[in-house]
Amino acid sequence: MSFKSAFIALIGLPNTGKSTLINKIFNKKIAIVSNKPQTTRNSIRGILNHDDYQLVFIDTPGIHDPQDEFGRFLNRESYSNIEGADILYFFIDASKPMRKRQIELLERIEKEYPEIPLFGIVNKIDLIKKPELVPILLHLSQLAEFDELIPISALENENIDTLLDLTLNYAPEGPAFFSDLDEVDYTLSFQISEIIREKILFLTKEELPHHTGVVIESIEKNDKEWVVYAKIIVSKESHKPILVGKQGSMIKKIRLLAQKELRSTLNKKIDLELFVSVEKDWRNNPRDLKELGYIDD
Repeated sequence: MSFKSAFIALIGLPNTGKSTLINKIFNKKIAIVSNKPQTTRNSIRGILNHDDYQLVFIDTPGIHDPQDEFGRFLNRESYSNIEGADILYFFIDASKPMRKRQIELLERIEKEYPEIPLFGIVNKIDLIKKPELVPILLHLSQLAEFDELIPISALENENIDTLLDLTLNYAPEGPAFFSDLDEVDYTLSFQISEIIREKILFLTKEELPHHTGVVIESIEKNDKEWVVYAKIIVSKESHKPILVGKQGSMIKKIRLLAQKELRSTLNKKIDLELFVSVEKDWRNNPRDLKELGYIDD
């Protein structure tokens, strides 16, 4: 029996449902989700293992018009994963009209990567009426030569099995690139920092979520518990009191929500300690971006 392996890059604008699909495929949280742009900041790989195949799904940051060095990093991160992919999932939100930025991105992908099979993933069909889907698919088929156009609802698990079957049809024969015991390829520190950041996204609003980053300072382990020390970085002095909250109420909510999920996810007794640091304009500072793990030396 031949073995298939493929890297599948999930590409699109922010909030089109890439992370939701990853989590649905694995039936667990691989990537954090929120309704705010730039939720996904790093490429996250979920590894789906089977007796005769290994599919590596790469969740990438939503491509957008960058306003600073950090925004440019996010776009570079997304484009870099296109080059090494065997299959591309191009995400479209069925509930919203196509934007100029999406069409430009689609044209660039077709021009620069014509050899990579291109799937049009028309997501969020649960938000539209069925008759509305036909003109959407027709319009997309006129915009680009998709190898497959697949309407799905990642949230409602609609057509996910069909998508996986079609993906396997395009997956090349090849070796497994990860152990069959692996499900993700990120570190424990990254996993913890993302869960903390998700709670910040959930509990805060306006510009604050985009101006926060999380650094795991240390993880002290013993037989009874793990004590995690994490630093939340904000870019303005005015952000710190908002994040801390009146008499520490906001930071306490973030800590308790993150701690609860970490205990459940890691099946460990976790004591989470959070503190806030102001690093002015960290989104444009290479030193800060390096500390947060967004750029290398």
